[in-house]
Amino acid sequence: MQISIGLSPANPATPKGAFSPSSIAGLQLWLDASDSGTLYTDSAGSTPATADGDPVGRWADKSGNTAHALQTDGTQKPTLKLAIKNSKNVCRFNSTSSKMLGTLLAKNTDCTMVAVLRMNTSDASWRAALTTGFLNSTTATSGQIHGLIKQNNTNNKMLVTSFTGATDGNPSQSMGANWASCFATFTNTGTNASRIWVNGTAAVGDPKTVTAITDQGYVYYIGRGLQAASEFWNGDLAELMIYNVALGTTNQTSIQEYLNTKWGVY
Repeated sequence: MQISIGLSPANPATPKGAFSPSSIAGLQLWLDASDSGTLYTDSAGSTPATADGDPVGRWADKSGNTAHALQTDGTQKPTLKLAIKNSKNVCRFNSTSSKMLGTLLAKNTDCTMVAVLRMNTSDASWRAALTTGFLNSTTATSGQIHGLIKQNNTNNKMLVTSFTGATDGNPSQSMGANWASCFATFTNTGTNASRIWVNGTAAVGDPKTVTAITDQGYVYYIGRGLQAASEFWNGDLAELMIYNVALGTTNQTSIQEYLNTKWGVY
């Protein structure tokens, strides 16, 4: 008689030596919608979001820095959607109001932004997935901002913006018709440049020389632009990360392979 000993597919063990974003130094923010233990209907984190369509008021940060994404207004919360991509859950943001706000542990003049995302429909509006920084005025004519934003056309291109007033550094790359894995870096020490890869392909015009960011600030938004009270994301956000360093090729490869294996993007 043959006896088979194994693990239930419903409760797989994490393979020894499996990659984790936290293994790379400088992780400031890590939001993972596939981790059901990080999503709550309320901003205090007392009621788990478990059902399809549940509002999400707290998206807990897995970096260890407690930089949780929060929303107290019930009319502005994204919703939990079950088994959307590669049988994993996502947070869905509408095009008019849903957004979340958080505070980073440290200011990041050099940084890396990572996102797995999808636009539900392509339109000619700016759509912000992740932005961080601060404004010197409410008119957005000056400030210090980094962001992952969909360009204001129907080409479905993601761009990386480094905004310091009238100057934008915005190399862009098509995210195709559906899902995209975006990896962007901002370097403000030495050569001031912004770069972006979408589904492993570098942007046209990459790298882009930009005005140096000297004081990025602590605040971040997901699902909304920082420099305008609009630019709402219209679609799904699955996993987001911010590092306080412009990561190199080796770490980029590790993160992109981890995300693509997990989410099956490209």
